[in-house]
Parts: sequence; structure tokens; C-alpha cells
Amino acid sequence: MYVRSSRVQFPPDQLDRAIAHFKEVTVPAAKQVAGFAGSVLAVNRSSGDCTATTFWESRDALEASEDAGTRLRTQAASAAGGSVVSVQRYEVALREMAGPPKSGTYIRANIGQASPDKLDTLIQRMRDEALPTVRTQPGFRALNLGIDRDAGRFAIISVWDTPADRDASFANIQEMRTRIFADVGAQSVEVAEYESAYVEFAAAAATAD
Repeated sequence: MYVRSSRVQFPPDQLDRAIAHFKEVTVPAAKQVAGFAGSVLAVNRSSGDCTATTFWESRDALEASEDAGTRLRTQAASAAGGSVVSVQRYEVALREMAGPPKSGTYIRANIGQASPDKLDTLIQRMRDEALPTVRTQPGFRALNLGIDRDAGRFAIISVWDTPADRDASFANIQEMRTRIFADVGAQSVEVAEYESAYVEFAAAAATAD
């Protein structure tokens, strides 16, 4: 599975309008594109930071959807006075869920850069070390790892039942996180926190790989 993640900055007081546009316009249009597998809209209501991620069945489907993605992203930003900050594309290298995807959960995203030749090491460490540890934390719902093999970028997305669960987990995994990032030469790691405002997956994509 592959994803395209669009980060858009909105005025905080326009987020409800942005969410409504995503639900009513963006998602129905994206569903008409071949290979569409799902979508997640994550928002930070305090800052107006918003990340819209669409999931695609294959790399070919992702690439074929680029024109539609550009059009829908531009429409969504202008509909609520937002500006596009970045667009990233990832291969989904790890996807683990403790329950079905749903809105109203809380997300922590670690976005960073590593040497492309270290990405397989990152995948292995996430599977062997991070996942077993994170699964034991109260409120855990999901852990996802996306990688861009060409650019060396990665996105680690964890999902939690409540903000308190998300915050408590960070302290418990901080030492392991620091060690893994050091071992793969991770740089410029940004941590962002969100609420999932909208989540929908096709039936075939609603379970972990």
C-alpha cells in the first residue's frame, strides 16, 4: 500500500469548514479514482495544522492519482483559507492495528530523514523492538511506518484512544525512540500531534497487512 500525505495550514477558526469540505467534497471525489483504499484527516485544532492522507492499493495507483490529488488538494485549501505546506509520498512498510480505524482518536507523528540505505534497518527495528513495546502501552490503537526509499524520508504514526494515553506513551518509549533514531542516523525529526477528524477505509484496507 502507498500513501500521499498533504499538509495544509488553515486558520484555526476555519478548521470545521475544512473538515466539512474534506468529508463532503474531497473524499467522494477521491473514491472515484481507481485504486483508492482510504483516507485520514488529522487536525490540530489549536494551530490549524492539518494533514490529509489518502491510501492507494499500489504505487501505480498512487502515481495515476496525482492529477486528481493536485486538483482536490488545491480546492480543499482554498475552500477554507488554507495554504499547502508540503506533499509527501510513502510506501507503507509497517501497519499494525489493535482495532478498526475510526475518527476521534489521537495521533503522534514523527517525520524525519535518514540515509536511504538505513531504511531497511529502521523497518526491522520498528518491527522487532518498537512494535512489541508500543503495543503494551495503554490506549494503543495503531502503529504505521511509511518510507520514501528515494529521499530517505520516513513517517512513524502512532494512534491512541485519548490525549492522555498518547502523552503517557511518549515518556515510556522516549529512550527506545532516541536509540533507534541514533542507530539509523535519523535527522530533523519533527513531532506533531493531531486529532483524527475523519477516517474511512475500503473494507479490504481496514485491517492490518
